[in-house]
Amino acid sequence: MNFSFNASVIVATFNRKEILKQVLEHLDGQKGEYSSPFEVIVVDDGSTDNTKEFMKKIMENKTYHYPISYFNTGLTDTYGVNVARNIGIKNSRGKYLLFLDDDCIPHENWVHAHVTMLEAGEKVVVGYISHKKEILEKKLPITIDNPVMKRLYKESREDKLSELLSGNLALSRQCFKQSGMFDERFAHFKVYGYDDIEFGHRLLIGGFKIKFNPNAVVYTQLKDFSNNKEREDMKNKAKMVWWHIVTHPQEGLPITPLLYLYARHKIEEFKVK
Repeated sequence: MNFSFNASVIVATFNRKEILKQVLEHLDGQKGEYSSPFEVIVVDDGSTDNTKEFMKKIMENKTYHYPISYFNTGLTDTYGVNVARNIGIKNSRGKYLLFLDDDCIPHENWVHAHVTMLEAGEKVVVGYISHKKEILEKKLPITIDNPVMKRLYKESREDKLSELLSGNLALSRQCFKQSGMFDERFAHFKVYGYDDIEFGHRLLIGGFKIKFNPNAVVYTQLKDFSNNKEREDMKNKAKMVWWHIVTHPQEGLPITPLLYLYARHKIEEFKVK
C-alpha cells in the first residue's frame, strides 16, 4: 500500500482551543530526518468553545506547513475520545499513526523520535510525558528525571511494559489490522479512562510489545490529577465498563480466553459481584 505521508498525527480534542493552538504550532516546528512529510488530523469531540471556527480559519489560511484536516464526532454528552481516534484512523493517509492529546505540546523532535523507532521495527511506542515546560528546550537524547517515566523505561527494556499512554503514542497500522480499533463502548457508557488500558491489553495478547521512547517528549500544562477523587471515581467506573467488555464479547470485539483469564484475576480489584 502506498502512503502519502510518513505519519498521520491524530489529535482528539474537547474544549481546549487555546492549548490546541500551541500543540499545532509546535507540530509546525518539527525537526529531524523523519519529521516530514506528515499530516495532522484534528477530531473534535463536541467542543463548545468555537473549536470548529478556530479550525476552519486555520485550514482556510493554510496557517501551517503540514496538511491539516478537521472532523467532528457529533457527540455532545459523552466521552467520545475513542470515537474521535477511530475517525482519525479511518481518514488517515500516513504509514504510521501517531496519537497526541490536545493538552500535550510536542518537543521539536517528537515526530522524528517516534517514527525512528517504528522504522526500526517496533510496532507500539509510548513516549515521555512531562509536567516540566523546560523539557521542550532540551536536546536529544533526553535524560529521564521522572520516576514514573524511569519505571516505564525500565519495564520496556525488560519487555515487561504493559501500560499504554494514549496521549503520546505511535503505532504501526498492523496493530489495528490484528487487534481491532479503539473500543467505542466506553463512549456509550459515558465513562472516562481505562480505554487505553483495554486497548493495550489487546495489543499484548496479540503478541505486540509496548516500548518506551524517552526522546518522544511532550509537555502537558495540566496538573497531574492522579490523586484527584473525582478522577479516580471516574476511572473506577471505567474499570467496570472494561469488565463488561471482557465478559460480553458478543457485543463487540472478540475476547480471547487469555484476556478473560486476566479479568478473572482482577475481579476483586474491580469489585464486581
